[in-house]
Amino acid sequence: MNINFDKTDRLIQIIDEAVRVLDSAEYNLNRASKLQNSPNKKLNKLHDDLVKITSDPQIPEKDKKQKKIRAYSIAYECDETSALLLFEHDCNFQDFAKWICKTYWEIQPYITFSSKGKNNIEDWIKYLEKYRKNEIYLDIMANVIINKEPSVKDIECEFWANCTDVFSINNFCNIYRERWRNHLYHIKESDFEIDAMLFDGDNRLHKCFLELLKCGFISEEEKDYILTHLYHLADATNYVCGSIVDLFKKLRASSIETAKESESATEQASQPIGTKSSKVQLATIMEILKAINVDKSNTDLTKIIRIAAFITGKSYKKLYKDANNRITFDKSFHKNEIDEINKLFQDANLDISIDINKEY
Repeated sequence: MNINFDKTDRLIQIIDEAVRVLDSAEYNLNRASKLQNSPNKKLNKLHDDLVKITSDPQIPEKDKKQKKIRAYSIAYECDETSALLLFEHDCNFQDFAKWICKTYWEIQPYITFSSKGKNNIEDWIKYLEKYRKNEIYLDIMANVIINKEPSVKDIECEFWANCTDVFSINNFCNIYRERWRNHLYHIKESDFEIDAMLFDGDNRLHKCFLELLKCGFISEEEKDYILTHLYHLADATNYVCGSIVDLFKKLRASSIETAKESESATEQASQPIGTKSSKVQLATIMEILKAINVDKSNTDLTKIIRIAAFITGKSYKKLYKDANNRITFDKSFHKNEIDEINKLFQDANLDISIDINKEY
């Protein structure tokens, strides 16, 4: 069985990467806390010195960086060139912010963009400069848009492209569920709530941001960007994973419904057909023949009756007698059968019906 999982596999990669970003948040943001909690006393003193330098209003901003580099040089017992590299590493959150940005725009399910009039990255960046002014890394966002990453709707379309037989839905559900095993997560959103990261002293990321600000490693603008994008990334990841779960539930339900309909049809087909009135049967055959321009006006009645006798298994003489005397219906006796055959005609989209008030 050749199954195309291209969309599924790509969305799984995106979800897994989103989870890696969220799981790594504390690691990427605890640089100041590591100095504070280090068993190395020199690093503890470095943390305290950085806090004092950052908070001291008597030190001009232009001099604070140099004083911090000297503090690094003392703590790590290195020259100021090496100390500068260590300091700049601890202050560099751009790579992490770009990673968050890229992953969020890959997974986010809320916004779609029309490509009309936009043929390349430059066109997209010009467009985004107007309408996404809060986004810093417009080149990353533009690349993601151009790549047209898969959505949950794409997974549903892929499913139906693979499952062309409605009676195989359940089997394909099992195949897809196995493909998605261990890739549908539920992120603890309370860890990434904006208010918690800003104000909750027990929130692990709040502590990280607080120490980064105290040491002057991160600006308020950088903090706000990373914090809000972490929140939106956690929310989007949970939404997409939940939507995949809901999709499988919907597909499974359609499989059950199909099975019930099939079982019902089988039961109906296996029920014995009761004996039908020869008048209704004959009128039915005459209407069907009339639909192909065969009736008493252009065909010998005996020929029509022979066809009817063959199909119904009824007596030729009786059918001929009914037809020759013109067929009329007893409404109390024939109504149910006429309603039944008319329903069958309707279900088959045939423009044919038996008129209970008509003579045949």
